[in-house]
Amino acid sequence: MDELNNRIIDIYTSLSESGVRFYYEDDINPFSEIKELNSCNEKYLWFTTEGENEVKVSIEDFRVYHSKENINLYDWVEIREFDRLLEELNEN
Repeated sequence: MDELNNRIIDIYTSLSESGVRFYYEDDINPFSEIKELNSCNEKYLWFTTEGENEVKVSIEDFRVYHSKENINLYDWVEIREFDRLLEELNEN
């Protein structure tokens, strides 16, 4: 499971460095850009937003409420892998 969690963070980092921007908004957390994906486990994901707020959300909520922008053609393989890994974590 740790390998899966680390892979999600690695892909997020790679996509961010490539210029992809991740955003999150739900009923509790206002719309903001995710600046860092801090950690995750089989149930929760922790990230830091542009306002330096640390947020903890369930994997399912993250899957539903996050969005990505500035995706280019070369990012699609990693985007699909990122989403697949989130789905896999959510199923466990």
